[in-house]
Amino acid sequence: MFSCNLKDGFYEIKFSSNLSSIKEDDILFEDKLLLIKKSNLLSYISFTENYDENYEFLINISLKDFNSKLSYVKNKSKTRDYIISRFTQNDLIAPIFKKSFFPDNFKIKSYQEDGIKWLMDANGRLLADDMGLGKTAQSLVAATSLIKAAEIKRVLIVCPRSLMQNWADEIQIWAQSFKSYVVSSEANSEKLWKGIIKHGHFFIINYDQMRKIPKSILENPPDLIICDEAHKLRKKTSMIHKGLKKISPMSQRFWALTGTPIEKNTDDLISLMQIVTPNIFNSSTRKLSPLAIKGMVRKNVLRRLKADVLKDIGDLTQKTFYLELDDMQQEEYNKIKKKMLLTTGEDILKYFNDLRAICDEHNSSSVKYSFAMDLLEKIHYKNEKVIIFSYRLKPLESMNKLIIDEFGIGSSYIFEGKMDLDDRNIAIKRFKENPNTFVLLCSGKIAGEGLNLTEANNVIFLNEWWNPSSNNQARDRVHRIGQDKTVSIYNLRTKNTVEESLAEILKEKKNITNEVIEAMVRDL
Repeated sequence: MFSCNLKDGFYEIKFSSNLSSIKEDDILFEDKLLLIKKSNLLSYISFTENYDENYEFLINISLKDFNSKLSYVKNKSKTRDYIISRFTQNDLIAPIFKKSFFPDNFKIKSYQEDGIKWLMDANGRLLADDMGLGKTAQSLVAATSLIKAAEIKRVLIVCPRSLMQNWADEIQIWAQSFKSYVVSSEANSEKLWKGIIKHGHFFIINYDQMRKIPKSILENPPDLIICDEAHKLRKKTSMIHKGLKKISPMSQRFWALTGTPIEKNTDDLISLMQIVTPNIFNSSTRKLSPLAIKGMVRKNVLRRLKADVLKDIGDLTQKTFYLELDDMQQEEYNKIKKKMLLTTGEDILKYFNDLRAICDEHNSSSVKYSFAMDLLEKIHYKNEKVIIFSYRLKPLESMNKLIIDEFGIGSSYIFEGKMDLDDRNIAIKRFKENPNTFVLLCSGKIAGEGLNLTEANNVIFLNEWWNPSSNNQARDRVHRIGQDKTVSIYNLRTKNTVEESLAEILKEKKNITNEVIEAMVRDL
């Protein structure tokens, strides 16, 4: 089966790969601009992955001579990347397969289809879906649709350093026919950018690289910028915010992705929207009421909750345990508290942080560790996996020693910010794939962003951040798409300490989010 029609400036070619009845040199299609022989078509097919003789394909071919493109290729064992990397973005619109090779467990859901259309409908968008609803997939499918429609050519993805590989992996699922580059901080040279800037579709960098934008990016600005975990832009005085604010007007489109657009107050949201839609929001907007701000951002913000759109996700249960400090912790806590009461100025903050640290442990003595080890014994008995979060590194190190002593080497791994990217990836891979590794000890700040850890269905917070959105982000590494088990959350706090005031602080900040963001929850 073969057909070719000119549509919207592209040749739409439909064919079955089973072309055995056609002779090798038969011309399948010919006009002034395009000539396709069976031999050329089969050469092209050989570059695709997941090849199967019974597949049917739909390709868009730009108005270029198909034969001349294939003449560059001498070795059919090369991958499709060889073809793509030899052309500039003017040619990269084609050839592109529209055939979906998504694995069975990577299907676009109906609410995601709505989100994809919504992203494509405007230049500035803030996709604020609840964590775990597939913001990455929605943005990639929307971006590839725009490339296929010849509306954009080049996409710059800006994300935390820990998520760069995750984005590369997601591109292999949702945009595998496109050329992507992961450019680390170490490789971030002008010579490199000059060589790749016109020979790819997706360029993945981290936020730190926005402090000093390479000259080649400024001279060849992306058509679309996707900022993942975009709440990192909330500080308008930061170099990262200023860098993206500089390049954003040069780009046709800017999509911000974050499940937590407000972390402290509405100023966070305004700072973000000044980049997403710079012509609408300015400094005077910060003086408006939360209700007025909600009305201004509603058009360009989309928010859906897991409870509303995911009917097949496992249930979520949360328990908070208030534990008595042991004798050693209590004695030290009382000493620090007395010093704090006699102190003024900046030393108060130091003593406050000391009190928080004692709530976790003092000289390796900890009521939280004892309680957590009891929980781990039950989780291990049920053959389940667990994530342990802490916003301080010391508790992770202490717990890791206890776990290895009790359950053996390889039973747990640490995932934290000081590790290099390769070590992080190894830790995640072992936790996901090794049945003997049932504990992942995570820094709350770094592991609360972007990771998919649905292999676990238990979460233990040794301590919590003074921000509900950060805690929710960490929790939703587990409670997200693909999780079919009931997720159990265990929050460990200490009685008669600074941690008891945590509940009120979290409640107050949650009310601000409810007033502005959750009030915009809607279906398209």
